[in-house]
Amino acid sequence: MRFPVCLKKVLTVFLALALLLPLAPQALALDHDQRAAEPGLNVVDEAALQGIVDGLIQERQLNADNISVGYCYTATGETWYYRPDDWYYAASLYKVPLSMLFAEKEKAGELTQESDINGVTLGYAEEVVLVNSNNDYAHVMMNYLGGDKTSRELYQGYSSMPSEDFIQDYYDYAYFSVRFMTDVMKTLYYEQDRFPHIIDLLKQAQPGEWFRKNEDQGYEIAQKYGSYNEYNRNLYNNTCGIVYTPQPFLLVVLSRNIGDAQQFIADLERKIADYTVGLDGALEQARQQAALAPEPPAETEAPVQTGENAPVEDPAGPDQAEPVQTPAPEEQEKSGLGRILLIAAAAVVLVVLILVAVLLLLRRRRASEDDWEDDWDDEDEEPEEEPVYRPQPAPQVEWEPEPEPAPKPAKTRTRRGGYTPKH
Repeated sequence: MRFPVCLKKVLTVFLALALLLPLAPQALALDHDQRAAEPGLNVVDEAALQGIVDGLIQERQLNADNISVGYCYTATGETWYYRPDDWYYAASLYKVPLSMLFAEKEKAGELTQESDINGVTLGYAEEVVLVNSNNDYAHVMMNYLGGDKTSRELYQGYSSMPSEDFIQDYYDYAYFSVRFMTDVMKTLYYEQDRFPHIIDLLKQAQPGEWFRKNEDQGYEIAQKYGSYNEYNRNLYNNTCGIVYTPQPFLLVVLSRNIGDAQQFIADLERKIADYTVGLDGALEQARQQAALAPEPPAETEAPVQTGENAPVEDPAGPDQAEPVQTPAPEEQEKSGLGRILLIAAAAVVLVVLILVAVLLLLRRRRASEDDWEDDWDDEDEEPEEEPVYRPQPAPQVEWEPEPEPAPKPAKTRTRRGGYTPKH
């Protein structure tokens, strides 16, 4: 008996899920901040970064409410924000996640550099959008994906922010926060194999401007700027990028209505680059301490003592007992998610087993029905007798004499020369 095609497909899908689901807890437990090479080390001094930003703002006599900063030290994944939940018009910064979407399709084999994107090749569109910040081709790319709002919904996949944290202006007008844009840059940096060509193109963008005004520092910089005058009301100047100090860092600066914004952004990048280089010593020291730290002993249950050697309860009562340590909320959440996924995997395996059992039962039942029908047909049929040859006697024919013909009547001549019969 052959399994029905639909049941075969269902069984294949369930078997695949059963194999993949046990790996899901480990995959989902990977936080954006934990994709660095050494996520367990802590070397960034948040107070020092706060002092750098506040000091430059005061020096330039700017309004701190109009500036937001996101920073990530890539060696450890530590991330720091200055006013992370303020939203600004992103201007051309959206072209980074937009291009990432197409690069990911290319990596997956869906597109190539020569693929036609509404009249232009993908390779050319990526270059003019990221290097030259061309707006027309950026809209061509967005229309290929289904429009502005559809594209912005897809950008969210590059951030760990929950959807409820996004304001409506994000979907309607492409307003970004440094928390969101820093997440995008972390995805691009830590998973750059998913996005071919993107970082290489960003390294060519705006030489001598924005972060790259400081190229005399000797560090390679991949950057994207965005600048927009909102109908003579608000002037937005933004920059995001990767600065390749010995241990690279990610920097996102969003600003609104600040004087000489490009110089302020360049000066801030220089100060933070100097600070980041100074972290190398602290990083090496943290590595040594981590290597020398003894591993915690494995916890074993003490044997239960009874009789005279049994421990005496503390007379101070339960109030003096040591506090019970509870796992952090993040650990509890990950543990709970892991349990849920493991339960789901077990359920899938159970369903697969039930399907297999049902299919085997159907197969056996079908086979028994076929055998029963064959036996029933055999009982109804009567055996055929072989023909026996019996000679038949020849038929007897009786002879009868033929009757004699009747005599013909005599003919006489008539008056007109004919004949008349005589009576």
